[in-house]
Amino acid sequence: MFFLVKSVCWLGLVFYFMSWPGGERPEHLARQAAGEMASRVQTAAVDTAVSHCKSDPAACLALASNATRSSASPARPALRGTMAE
Repeated sequence: MFFLVKSVCWLGLVFYFMSWPGGERPEHLARQAAGEMASRVQTAAVDTAVSHCKSDPAACLALASNATRSSASPARPALRGTMAE
């Protein structure tokens, strides 16, 4: 069993430092894909919000006014005096 654990660790290191076709490392490709997905999700959320506001403007205005009231108050006022100077 210990042999299998050691083998997996060494193979993981070998694959991590192995050169990949095209010169790009897998973590770089994963970061690019995550960034693209995040921008697609953000665009979809904005499009959904716009379509919802177009279909029911009164509810959209009520939601916006509630959001501005809640963001006006500080989130954590108790942490102000606890920081070491």
